[in-house]
Formats: sequence, structure tokens, C-alpha cells
Amino acid sequence: MDISFRLVTPADKPRILEIAAQVWEGEDYVPDVIDDWLAPTSAVLIAACVGDTPVAFGRYDQLLPDYVWLEGLRTDPAWQGRGIAKALTAHMLARARADGAQRVGLSTYLDNLASQRTVEAHGFHRAAGFVYLEARADAPARGQAQLSARVAEVSPGEAAAFIAGSAALALGRGFLPQGWRFHPFARSPAQALAAIAHLLGVRRAGQLAALLCLARPVHGPHVASISFLEGEPAAMAELARHALHLAAAARYVEAMIPRQGEIAAPALAVLQALGFAVWNDGREDVFVYERVLPQVSEHA
Repeated sequence: MDISFRLVTPADKPRILEIAAQVWEGEDYVPDVIDDWLAPTSAVLIAACVGDTPVAFGRYDQLLPDYVWLEGLRTDPAWQGRGIAKALTAHMLARARADGAQRVGLSTYLDNLASQRTVEAHGFHRAAGFVYLEARADAPARGQAQLSARVAEVSPGEAAAFIAGSAALALGRGFLPQGWRFHPFARSPAQALAAIAHLLGVRRAGQLAALLCLARPVHGPHVASISFLEGEPAAMAELARHALHLAAAARYVEAMIPRQGEIAAPALAVLQALGFAVWNDGREDVFVYERVLPQVSEHA
């Protein structure tokens, strides 16, 4: 079987939506973002094709000159088990190396064993673990939404310093979530914070007592994502209620909280107490994978 690779074009949209409708029990986020993904940007959507028909696809985003992020890898169920996902992953790794990237990252969920086997077979290692929480429109947490006069926007510089010294960033192995995308914060704090819509803080005696980052939507306008939350427990709860009010129009508000084994960031308990639901009893269920790329020799 010959597999070719090419960029997805607007003419492929019906086929991409056909594939997406068959994964995640019809609740895939790809239909919500496909128009953005097909718009001209530095990121591209790559298809694996049999003939000229896409049978798998994935998004390739060079977040930084030396860092590529892969997301949205999907294979038509009718074509699974034929090595197509592995071939597409290998193709994107080759492209990343040619583009000068030093590392490639992606994320996957606990029960997506096929994805984990594919990326591990290509030399990816599990770099960090997070707990996924969400508050849908009818969740108890949404009734906790409340603006606070004590909450104020924080400057990017102050926010970056707070995040850099936080236990949450250390637990997350240096990754700052933006939904299911994870920025390698230390490599470029400014780039990571560019994905944040609101940097919100509560102060005590003039000092920043807690910080919450509310990310810009990446999986459709109906999703709001809490990317970071750390500080005094009462201040964290106050920030979370404020963020829930800001996200009142969202169908659901999600959060990724770092965890390593038995140790979780304190924000996990705060959000659960407010009524956020977890999918895996508060254990790690979202995994960040990374692959270090061999560098192309100047004399090759």
C-alpha cells in the first residue's frame, strides 16, 4: 500500500469532518477548529493519503524555532491497524528535523493506548502528567461563578516570574497548558503567555497571593481553559470563581492540573471543592510526550 503525504486544503474539509465524526464518539473538537486550522498560518494540517484521499491527518505547529507541537492526529477507523498513523508520525518527525526543531511534543489521554504505542515506538518519552478537570454548563462549579473586586490583571512580567518559581510548573515538568496543548514555558515565557487571554491575580499586603491564567480558546469558542492556578487556597478559590464568571458563555470550562504520582498541585483540591469533575479519580490522565531529535549535520 502506497501512502503519500500532502497539506490538507479547504477542498478536503468534508473528508476531514467525515473522519472526525468517527472518533471520540462523535464529540471530537476538530469540527470546531477546522476553519481555523485551514486558514493560512505558520501551522499546517498534514494528510496521509491513499491515492489522493486522506485517510489520516494531524496538525503540525512550530511553536518555537526549536520546538514543534503535534496535535489532532486522527485516522479513519476503516484504515486503522495498517501502519498509517506510524507513517504519518514519522513523516512529521522528519519535517520537524528538517525545520531545525530540537524537540517535538504532543499530548494524549490515558485510554488512548494506540496513540501511546505509536509515539513510544517513534522514540517519544512521557515527559509530564496532568489531571483533567471540567465544569460543564450544568456542573455545580458553574453556580460558584462570582466576580471579585480584589481580582486584577497582572503584568506579563510579574506573571512570568510567579510561574517560573511555582511548584505547579515544577510538577508539570516545565509545561504550561493551553487546553490540550502544552507550552515548554522555560524555552520562551513570552510565547507561552501570548496564548493566555487573562492573567488574574489576588494580592495580600501588596504581594501576589495567587495567580490564575485563563487561556485563549484553542478548541473552539465554547471551551474555556484554566492553564495555571497557584497560591493561597482561599485566593485560588476566589480567582477560580472570578474566572468562571468570565467564562459564563462557555459550554464547559476545563483545567489541566499537574501531578506526579501521589503529589498533585494544590489547585486540584481547590477546583474539586468548587465542583469541577475529574475523569480518573484525580489521578494523572493526560500525558505530555516529547521526542528529542537528532540534529542534521552541517556536513551531511
